[in-house]
Amino acid sequence: AQETENQITELQVQIEERVTATDALKLELVSLQATVQESVIVEEDRDVHQKEKQDIMAAVQTDVKLLDADKKKIKSDIEKANKVLSFYNNTLVCDTCGQEINASHRTGIISSTQTEIDDYEKKIEKLDDERIRIIENGKQSCKNIDEKLATLTPRLEEAAKQKKDLEKLRMTLSERANEKKNLETRIDMCRQLLERKPSGNIEEQTKKLTDSHAKLVRLEGQKKEHLETQQFYIAAGVM
Repeated sequence: AQETENQITELQVQIEERVTATDALKLELVSLQATVQESVIVEEDRDVHQKEKQDIMAAVQTDVKLLDADKKKIKSDIEKANKVLSFYNNTLVCDTCGQEINASHRTGIISSTQTEIDDYEKKIEKLDDERIRIIENGKQSCKNIDEKLATLTPRLEEAAKQKKDLEKLRMTLSERANEKKNLETRIDMCRQLLERKPSGNIEEQTKKLTDSHAKLVRLEGQKKEHLETQQFYIAAGVM
């Protein structure tokens, strides 16, 4: 019984030690959770900047496609104009009526067509300049965002580490809680052992001891009686 009481005391000491350690871990958990919560804001900033960069790249791609489509159409118009220009530069007689093309009319068409082609080429130059401007502005905007993201990288790396530490801490707290529960279960078992009535084996052993004691008493009585009889016979001169 005393050994069991000592074991209960030792288990209670272990529980107190774990409670103290757990309280310290809980304080650390609260502090770490606050830090991790702050890191969520950093992650939100990162997501905003990344979305902004994606939107810029998508806008640039859309604008460039529109400019390229306009340029393609203008090139097609230039090809048509060049065919007209080539025809009037190389044709003096109308293929349809067989009459000679009026020189003044021919010169006028050549001049206006060339002017039209020149205007088309200027438009292409403007489109090319606009294309370069859009791309360069997009690159600069993305570069600015990348610089902002670079300043967030160390904080994000630290946040990732803190999240891992938080998970480990939660696992440790869970383990401590299980250890405390196991110790409390062992204490309950020890207390039940102290409160338990003697088992059948103990009762049987007690009965055997009682019977042996009674038998010993009887033998001692018989031995005493035998000695007294011998003494009687000796005194009587029989032996």
